[in-house]
Amino acid sequence: VMEWAKNNITGDMVNSSSTLNFSSPLNGSFISTNNSLQIEAQINSLVPLKKIELYWNDNKIDELYSGFGNNYLYKFSYNPKDALSQNLLTLKITDNNNQGSQKSIIIFRN
Repeated sequence: VMEWAKNNITGDMVNSSSTLNFSSPLNGSFISTNNSLQIEAQINSLVPLKKIELYWNDNKIDELYSGFGNNYLYKFSYNPKDALSQNLLTLKITDNNNQGSQKSIIIFRN
């Protein structure tokens, strides 16, 4: 079932041992290309985290390795000068067992 989920579910969690929740921005938010986008997400995992990746429209804009433990408050500031009218922000994590999860939200440009 997990293999099927990894291949067929996008935009939500695949690994049930982890949760990812964006607290900023929220899904459907509007942004301005003149301002910095403050990204914040709470990550909780039953297994310690090994890697965190952040993508803006499928382009990696941040990557962190090791030392996160099981719970981590992820924060990142990004200036989206290349913002389209509709944008995809994706947070991906990998735990020490090489299991991955991801969460995606849509962000609109003013």
